[in-house]
Amino acid sequence: QPSAPAPFAGGLGHFSAVHAENMRVAEYNGLLEHIVGFGPGWDPWAPITRGEAAQILVNLEGKL
Repeated sequence: QPSAPAPFAGGLGHFSAVHAENMRVAEYNGLLEHIVGFGPGWDPWAPITRGEAAQILVNLEGKL
Protein backbone atom coordinates (compact mmCIF):
# COMPACT_ATOMS: atom_id res chain seq x y z
CA GLN A 1 0.00 0.00 0.00
CA PRO A 2 1.57 3.30 -1.08
CA SER A 3 1.94 5.96 1.54
CA ALA A 4 2.46 9.72 1.59
CA PRO A 5 5.41 11.54 3.14
CA ALA A 6 4.71 13.23 6.46
CA PRO A 7 5.11 16.80 5.11
CA PHE A 8 2.28 16.28 2.56
CA ALA A 9 -0.85 17.77 4.16
CA GLY A 10 -3.38 17.13 1.39
CA GLY A 11 -6.13 19.43 0.22
CA LEU A 12 -8.65 18.53 2.90
CA GLY A 13 -6.45 18.73 5.96
CA HIS A 14 -7.28 16.62 9.02
CA PHE A 15 -11.07 16.38 8.73
CA SER A 16 -11.46 12.99 10.46
CA ALA A 17 -9.37 10.89 12.84
CA VAL A 18 -10.57 7.76 11.02
CA HIS A 19 -10.55 8.75 7.34
CA ALA A 20 -8.20 11.73 6.85
CA GLU A 21 -5.06 9.61 6.42
CA ASN A 22 -6.68 7.46 3.71
CA MET A 23 -7.79 10.58 1.80
CA ARG A 24 -4.31 12.09 2.18
CA VAL A 25 -2.70 8.94 0.74
CA ALA A 26 -5.26 8.74 -2.08
CA GLU A 27 -4.64 12.39 -2.98
CA TYR A 28 -0.85 12.01 -2.82
CA ASN A 29 -1.01 9.00 -5.14
CA GLY A 30 -3.16 10.80 -7.70
CA LEU A 31 -6.40 8.90 -7.16
CA LEU A 32 -8.37 12.13 -6.69
CA GLU A 33 -7.00 13.95 -9.75
CA HIS A 34 -9.65 15.46 -12.03
CA ILE A 35 -12.41 15.19 -9.42
CA VAL A 36 -14.50 18.28 -10.14
CA GLY A 37 -14.41 20.70 -7.23
CA PHE A 38 -11.87 18.73 -5.19
CA GLY A 39 -10.04 21.00 -2.75
CA PRO A 40 -10.58 22.73 0.60
CA GLY A 41 -14.28 23.38 -0.12
CA TRP A 42 -15.02 19.81 -1.25
CA ASP A 43 -17.25 17.86 1.15
CA PRO A 44 -15.67 14.47 2.00
CA TRP A 45 -18.89 13.43 3.76
CA ALA A 46 -21.14 13.93 0.71
CA PRO A 47 -22.18 10.81 -1.21
CA ILE A 48 -19.83 10.09 -4.10
CA THR A 49 -21.30 10.67 -7.55
CA ARG A 50 -21.14 8.11 -10.34
CA GLY A 51 -18.75 10.42 -12.20
CA GLU A 52 -16.44 10.73 -9.19
CA ALA A 53 -16.37 6.96 -8.73
CA ALA A 54 -15.61 6.47 -12.42
CA GLN A 55 -12.79 9.05 -12.30
CA ILE A 56 -11.21 7.39 -9.25
CA LEU A 57 -11.32 4.01 -11.03
CA VAL A 58 -9.71 5.51 -14.16
CA ASN A 59 -7.02 7.08 -11.97
CA LEU A 60 -6.45 3.77 -10.19
CA GLU A 61 -6.20 1.88 -13.47
CA GLY A 62 -3.40 4.22 -14.53
CA LYS A 63 -1.46 3.31 -11.36
CA LEU A 64 -1.55 -0.48 -11.80
